[in-house]
Amino acid sequence: MRTDLAILFAAACICFLNSATPFSEAAGLSQKKEESREKKIPDCRIPKGEDTLSLLFLGDVMQHRQQLDKASAMYESENGHGGFDYGDYFCHISEFIDAADITIANLETPVGAPPYRGYPMFSAPAELAMECANSGIDVVLAANNHACDRGKAGMEGSLRTFGECGLLHAGIGKDGTFRNDNPLILECKGFRIGIINFTYGTNGIGTPEGFEICMMDSTEIKSMIFAAKMSLCDIIIAAPHWGEEYSLRQNGTQMEWESMLARNGVDIIIGTHPHVPQPVTVSKGMKNGNEGIVSITAYSLGNAISNMTAPFTRTGLMISIMLTKPRYGWDIEIGEPEIIPIWCARPGEISENYSIIPMKTFIGEKCRFKSRRSYELMVYYYNELIKNGLTYAREKNKA
Repeated sequence: MRTDLAILFAAACICFLNSATPFSEAAGLSQKKEESREKKIPDCRIPKGEDTLSLLFLGDVMQHRQQLDKASAMYESENGHGGFDYGDYFCHISEFIDAADITIANLETPVGAPPYRGYPMFSAPAELAMECANSGIDVVLAANNHACDRGKAGMEGSLRTFGECGLLHAGIGKDGTFRNDNPLILECKGFRIGIINFTYGTNGIGTPEGFEICMMDSTEIKSMIFAAKMSLCDIIIAAPHWGEEYSLRQNGTQMEWESMLARNGVDIIIGTHPHVPQPVTVSKGMKNGNEGIVSITAYSLGNAISNMTAPFTRTGLMISIMLTKPRYGWDIEIGEPEIIPIWCARPGEISENYSIIPMKTFIGEKCRFKSRRSYELMVYYYNELIKNGLTYAREKNKA
């Protein structure tokens, strides 16, 4: 959701707590999306005397060669050669995006730097980022292991494209401004949110001259957490690109980092990179005199959209989290995470192009699939997610 969303950039060190002020501001979302949200969130969800903010998180938005070819063919069929059409990508999850105040996704490819190509050195056209923005995604996470795939041209293209289409971004930036722009500080509906996006590495490719990427360095990340605190953030979100690919369980490094992040004041951890879902956990303790959620960790959201074929790579998680400013008390209240399993439908299965579909909504809707096998495969993986405990949040030891 982009209404009333202002950008604030936190400096790496702010001398006085009460002097934290916005460095810059940006205009908000379209009126059309605001009207759509109002229709989908009844008044009963907003307790009287309390302010709320809803966050929605999406996993890896990938761009393989087959996706490029299909997007090009779809554009050509309607408009002639020379463009890319991604119009089906987010259409089946629009109700979730419209209902959120802020939607955040991991964009795992540079954009706007031809020639375009898929794995292993990704490069996607600007139209992919534009479709993200047009569909209501507000923030893209850009620090990941493919951030340097197109070198300097890729960095320049991504930053230019984000600016042109109004996408906020975290995790990468230009020398000289990177420290002011990271962590990314958002202000929406009276809430101030800090986002720290970082990656374990960039596949051995060095950071292009003139640019910076937020790396998985504990000293650096602690400094960014401190900067978010000094900017009076109500909630601090860490978005690490970490973990073991294709594993349905978190590893020891993820757990060690989770503990460090929580100890230093991070409230919500949203992980990416494994390309498959991993568990979501909540830690509870005392807040405002009552027991409540102290922190949430999603070790991996898995893929949102891709052409990957390994087991579980067509599945992913969307996570919706409601924040509440209580009428009395200081701490922001973090609501129970709503986990929405998603499925990447291939061209011709549901829509003409690739498309993300909410699995639970489509269970029992066999008639909407072009083939019985496509439907049965989705149902099989939905049941496997349930068996593996990936469709609900687990409570950790109380904090």
